[in-house]
Amino acid sequence: MRQRPAQEMRVSYLCLEQSAVGSAADAHLKGFFEQWPEGSLVVTRASHRADDALRVKIVSIGLALWRFVQTFQHADVVGARAHPLVALGILPGRLTGKRIFLFLQGRPDDLPGASPFYRVLGWISAVSIARALRWADVVFATSEGLLGWARSQSQGAVIQVTNGVDVGRFPWPVEGKRGVVFVGTPAPWQGLSTLLEAVASPNWPDDLPLTVIGVSRPKAHLMIDARVTFLGRLPPNEVAEVLSRSAIGVSPKRLDRATRMGVSPFKMAEYHGAGLAVLASDVPGQREMINASKGGALFKPDSASEIASIVQLWHAHPKRLETMQGNARRFAEEELTWEAQRFRIRRALLE
Repeated sequence: MRQRPAQEMRVSYLCLEQSAVGSAADAHLKGFFEQWPEGSLVVTRASHRADDALRVKIVSIGLALWRFVQTFQHADVVGARAHPLVALGILPGRLTGKRIFLFLQGRPDDLPGASPFYRVLGWISAVSIARALRWADVVFATSEGLLGWARSQSQGAVIQVTNGVDVGRFPWPVEGKRGVVFVGTPAPWQGLSTLLEAVASPNWPDDLPLTVIGVSRPKAHLMIDARVTFLGRLPPNEVAEVLSRSAIGVSPKRLDRATRMGVSPFKMAEYHGAGLAVLASDVPGQREMINASKGGALFKPDSASEIASIVQLWHAHPKRLETMQGNARRFAEEELTWEAQRFRIRRALLE
């Protein structure tokens, strides 16, 4: 059968994870599939949010699976984002001989554990993800660690694509960049507690504020330093504004089960895109990006004292800080654009 050219390849894609604006899944969908040839892509996504009731999530996922089955019949290629129930979505494609691809964005055994809703499914979730990996003709993994693991589990092609950034969202250059920023969630592996401990250290500059995005001020902790401002969840345009006026971005992820296979955090890409000097814990994925960009420095995971010392050094040497900011921005423009990742995806699906 004649292979369709790229502009004619019809793709049906399923996302069962909550994909509200600002979520990682939403950023994946927009980044990896934006500007796909018109009429060649149909995306089916579940409509629930992270804090919805269990009943709402069940209905949302059920409806998404049903809609997906209706759309994939007219597709040449069927794809999905890894999820504890992903095998249910791509099984019809498997039975009808469709070409299948899978996005693997994290440790498979952590995907069920990320939410109490999926934790109850236990071994069903593990079997679902394992089956999807075996059925996939192409697996896209977001870190080198996941790349190696996926190759041991899948018979198809396994290709690395990184989370990208739209550098056009961030004005450059920006005068008067000041302060430190953290973007993330309250999950322990994200390391926010270590960063807060660093701010309380005597080495942290007295006049240097920390802004926390994605986390509301904890009610149970009354001793948080006054230099810390919690903004909670913000829409993407407001996140971009805060990053653009900040000087240093911190990603203090812990080295544990959630990160040892490697990470490809959006925050790292966005810090680079916004022209921040990036201070990151030495975990797989972050290590390779900092070494390649020359846009920041690494510190030992869970070391609040190292964070404070490096921040103090940078704060005292603005020229050094400006050099790293320029390196970070340049690396984002040359290596971290979504366009580069989309090219790799389309090429792999046509091979």
